[in-house]
Amino acid sequence: MKMTRLVAVLLALYAGYNIWIAVTFSMPLFLLWTGACLAAAIGSWRERPWSRWLVYLIAVLTALGIVANIVLLALSGWPLGWPGQSLLALAPAVLAVALCGWMVFVMYRRFRPPQP
Repeated sequence: MKMTRLVAVLLALYAGYNIWIAVTFSMPLFLLWTGACLAAAIGSWRERPWSRWLVYLIAVLTALGIVANIVLLALSGWPLGWPGQSLLALAPAVLAVALCGWMVFVMYRRFRPPQP
């Protein structure tokens, strides 16, 4: 499987997650984000050069949003009781940020300009 197709699958799953958030928490703004994720997924699947910019945007904004939420949680009294519990609670966020970085890396490698 081409790595850009794996990026497309991850973006499609992320779009599904955003639909769940939009419906469950009555946040229709997440439907716009879903549209961007689906467009990037389709473009990545078809290996369209424009899709890399959308993937970059989604990955950077998602990672920044995760970091901002962690900072807000920390300012409100988090971390949790013992260090292991806090580290375990951070594991999904660390994985999500790592996946964002991986998607940027894959798209950059696929669409980088040719070397002279």
